[in-house]
Amino acid sequence: MRGYPTRVQDTVQVQRLRSEEASTQMLYDVYANTIGGIEELEKHEEHGMSAGNSGFLSHIIPKHTKKDKEDVIAMIRAQLTILDAQMTFAPPEVTKKARMKLLNTTLKWVAAREEKEIPRGLVDCYAKNVVQVLIKPESMKLPPTEGDSRPACLTEQIVNSVLYKCAQARHQGEQQDKEFHDNSDKKAAMRNTRQGQHEYSGITRLVELDPEDGEFIKALIACDKDIVSLHR
Repeated sequence: MRGYPTRVQDTVQVQRLRSEEASTQMLYDVYANTIGGIEELEKHEEHGMSAGNSGFLSHIIPKHTKKDKEDVIAMIRAQLTILDAQMTFAPPEVTKKARMKLLNTTLKWVAAREEKEIPRGLVDCYAKNVVQVLIKPESMKLPPTEGDSRPACLTEQIVNSVLYKCAQARHQGEQQDKEFHDNSDKKAAMRNTRQGQHEYSGITRLVELDPEDGEFIKALIACDKDIVSLHR
């Protein structure tokens, strides 16, 4: 019969793993909302081309309808801030495991645009912001707003939106934590995301947005050495 200290250690280990699964799910959900917002921005592109829609926000914005562009942009900026916070405060074990998965998913998401030969635009700039949050958050530079050449910053509207969404996220996190602790078999899972065929197509597209952005290229290389060979 095992001793009491061993059983306590086992219980603590199980609880820790359950909390990590719940944190991973929260990170996946915040990521999906961010990509969902960027896909909403795709609806405003003038070329009328599409690489597909993952349907992340279809429960609040039906696929064949669209919100005002300014509202969509505010939503994306708020979600980027929340994603950054989630990557910062989630347990290191969670971010270490999820970072490359989210990075590869984002690059293939961008690849779908490249492989459809969709003109580069604001959507790609925000997709680059997602990659920056994942690999080097302090390097993220939001695109300037239309009609304003100054670097974009957080407005009162965005701050209020972030605070509201953070409150929602805390409540959702508490609910998820309970669900994962109540069900020892429950695993964190990402929702299906539209994907291109080749990761390097996404890398090329983002790098060519600003070939002079050496900091971005170095951060990509530092994050995954395989990216070096893909981009050579």
